[in-house]
Amino acid sequence: MVTNNTPNDWQAALQKALDEQSFESIEEALTYATQFMESQTERAFDYFHGLTSAQMHQLLYEPFECPELIEVPTTLAIEPEAPIVRLLLLLFEGIGIDGLKPTATGNLPRNFCREAAQQFLGDEGYAKRIRYGGINQELDFFEMHLARVIAQDVGLVRRYKGRFILSRQCQALRKKNGMRTIYPMILRQYVERLNWDYITGTEAPRIIQTSCLFTMYLLTYHGQSWRPHVFYVDAFLGAFPVAIEQMPPEIYISQEDSLRQAYFYRTLYHFAYLFGLAEVESTSDDFRDRTYRIKATPLLSQAVRFLNLA
Repeated sequence: MVTNNTPNDWQAALQKALDEQSFESIEEALTYATQFMESQTERAFDYFHGLTSAQMHQLLYEPFECPELIEVPTTLAIEPEAPIVRLLLLLFEGIGIDGLKPTATGNLPRNFCREAAQQFLGDEGYAKRIRYGGINQELDFFEMHLARVIAQDVGLVRRYKGRFILSRQCQALRKKNGMRTIYPMILRQYVERLNWDYITGTEAPRIIQTSCLFTMYLLTYHGQSWRPHVFYVDAFLGAFPVAIEQMPPEIYISQEDSLRQAYFYRTLYHFAYLFGLAEVESTSDDFRDRTYRIKATPLLSQAVRFLNLA
């Protein structure tokens, strides 16, 4: 079985198969090689849920540069509803006309973070968040920290004369299109340029991040009804089993289980849920074996449209 899809992997698999055979002629060897590659292509088609290996390669390494496979609008047809949008709107409102004075460490002020967290999390959610410690700095409300970092990275928020202010670009885009143009900007920033290891504070194989368009593809074609989260985790492992070996080993958990957790939290929760592409609901209160169910949202088909696939 071919477990990866770079040219070197395909060549190595073919060479190994050829070494295990004996042929009476070059023509016989060529026929065998052709049949072998066709079988591997068909197998990859199954593992990739209908995608060819070439299409998968494009989604992994050229996610926004393959117009024959996907359309990624620069301006949405609808106003997006997503946690990341709510966070940005709270940030924009807090900055307002006068701006926000950063702390000595360059972060958002504590009082703003507390007030924003209460609005974002609600009374019950905020009470749970501060159960073991209050929000005393921006990093204690990490969702807002992430929103602020993304907003600065794409030029929506900047520092000017010792204050956080909204850029002219941000003001113009909001006045013209609300969040409909800003959302695709931050989506692309999150997918292509943000370091996901920074978000979780842990290391994991890069393929988790580079395969997020594959996850959006899976959600597009399988997410119209609720499915257990393990459906998507299993699909990821089926497509990229070599990632198990790339997962940093831990003492009390296997590399596979560790990878499963990393994929769920990084892709399905911190990405798909945060950007409003999927609903994620807990179906178990057992913290030792918590389960979830996943369903795509209408925003997914607005953010990315897959063409002539599946």
